[in-house]
Amino acid sequence: MRFLGLTGLLFCSLVPSGAAAAEFHVAPHGSDSAPGTQGEPLATITRAMALAWPGDAVWLHSGTYRETIRPQRSGSATAPITIAAWVSGGATSAVTISAYDPVLAIWSRHAGSVWKAALVTASGPTTAAAATARMDGATLVPARWPDGDAPVDFDRTRKA
Repeated sequence: MRFLGLTGLLFCSLVPSGAAAAEFHVAPHGSDSAPGTQGEPLATITRAMALAWPGDAVWLHSGTYRETIRPQRSGSATAPITIAAWVSGGATSAVTISAYDPVLAIWSRHAGSVWKAALVTASGPTTAAAATARMDGATLVPARWPDGDAPVDFDRTRKA
């Protein structure tokens, strides 16, 4: 019985009520199995958000993060979860968060200004209904014939 009581006391003393906030570093070259330190960053914002609690900070290092972020918990007015670009030596990291995946296919000219490619991304095959294409910052209008599940071509001359 004394052993159980001592274990309980040790546990309580190791979890203070005013624990210091944690910091998690994220970089595209990181690994989600890393501890999330500056020297061993995580690879995704999603993983960092799974680890972050109110009062913690998630620091994003330069790069593009291709993910949809769905925080698992919220901070509070007095202890927000901070997500920000890392600042080092007065320079702020250039960070892009994008839900778009690059098309991993060879584009070929279909006709005129219409180009086509198989809708396969890093996430896997994409259906025509889910496809959105962007080029030079503009959303492209899909050119389809017949309309439906046929391969999708995107007409670069028409802007949405």
